[in-house]
Amino acid sequence: MCKYLVKVVVCCALSFVLFPACAANKQVLYVGVLEDRSDMHMRLAFQKTGQGWAAVFPPGRELASPGDCQAGGVVGRGVWTVLFQGAARGTFGEVREIEIEKCHQLGMFQLWPKILLRTAGIPPKELIGWRGKVLYRPLLVTSGKWAGDPEGWQEAEAPEQVVALAKDRFREIRGIGEEKRVVVYQSIRSQAGTFLVGLRLDPDQEEQEGPRDQSWSTFWLRVTGGEVRGPLAVQYRNSDNMAEVTFLDAADLDGDGRSELLFFLASYNEDGYVLARSDLSMSETFSWSYH
Repeated sequence: MCKYLVKVVVCCALSFVLFPACAANKQVLYVGVLEDRSDMHMRLAFQKTGQGWAAVFPPGRELASPGDCQAGGVVGRGVWTVLFQGAARGTFGEVREIEIEKCHQLGMFQLWPKILLRTAGIPPKELIGWRGKVLYRPLLVTSGKWAGDPEGWQEAEAPEQVVALAKDRFREIRGIGEEKRVVVYQSIRSQAGTFLVGLRLDPDQEEQEGPRDQSWSTFWLRVTGGEVRGPLAVQYRNSDNMAEVTFLDAADLDGDGRSELLFFLASYNEDGYVLARSDLSMSETFSWSYH
């Protein structure tokens, strides 16, 4: 994946923030993503309560009409922090839920006032999504206190021995023989030397018309020393189709001393985000369809 820089300049005083109705509980922590698919907006994706992390709209929730995609809300006070690579890049205050016309607007909140986002470089194709209309890199946003990225996750090339261990586990779980080529889609490394390796079948090995099925999806495994754990569990709406799952960022979003990881999900007629613990013991998916 190509690398590029992101700069965010945000100026806004503490203001009213529109949250979903369950925000009456002040213990709720929200995580969103700053996007620019039509104009700059935040997509409210995940929440944490006493019961743990959950998607604001779980993949199993039926969304038959635009009304089903409206969060509804109450007004509270707060401030959103924009994060990139474990550091704060700015803050903004008031957000207003848009009037949903189509369900691909799921979770969208308009920023008020507008913020200024400057970037250098072009987002890699893995972050473009199904509709191909992204101009800037999606950025992690949180409503609560955050504690950097204590585990220090960065994109990094995995050593051959790590890749070999991951591929062996991939073939074992999937029941795939040596006749199928397995390639590294992406890999990331923590400061402690743990790797997460995203694998998939080599798409160049077999030409195919139309959408590929789920057997071609990205398959993330954790490799620490000689131990392999996983895979990352990813549930999405059109689960018969292939899904590419691309690492976006990492941060300790709930102050427990461990990093949460954010991934971008791209599938046929579907995009979304996956939030996971770095040990892959928890994952939640927030996604939307276009028709």
